[in-house]
Amino acid sequence: MVERVSLWRKLYNGVELGNGETVRYSLEDSAKLVGISKKSLDDYLLQLRFGRMYGFDFLKHQCDNIGVLRKFVREHKNKQRLKQTRSGKKAGKGSQDHSEEDDTASKREAGSDERAGAENGDSSMVEDEPSNEEQLVEAH
Repeated sequence: MVERVSLWRKLYNGVELGNGETVRYSLEDSAKLVGISKKSLDDYLLQLRFGRMYGFDFLKHQCDNIGVLRKFVREHKNKQRLKQTRSGKKAGKGSQDHSEEDDTASKREAGSDERAGAENGDSSMVEDEPSNEEQLVEAH
């Protein structure tokens, strides 16, 4: 999955042709070329970024499906919420309702950050130096 997300972002950021020209595809067109919906690729990218943030071992789980990463991210988000709740940073009425609202708000914010990053030429997934995900691809 890492390979597909990486390819998707590379196509979006531009592919150099042999004559020195760079061809850039829209995120939607890039997704069609990769063969996965843009919505799924957006979600995979978000999961990969959270996985990197929480210290997911991509090399150990390189043959596992995205569900393993999702579970890891969900567990770490829940641990983080518990820490915040225990330290009194959150107001505590209907904690489950707040968790779902926070989750939805986080997804919305992450989505808007992603769109803003894409519009500003953010290439945090595809950098000059290989990221953990790209190193995983090369090791594969």
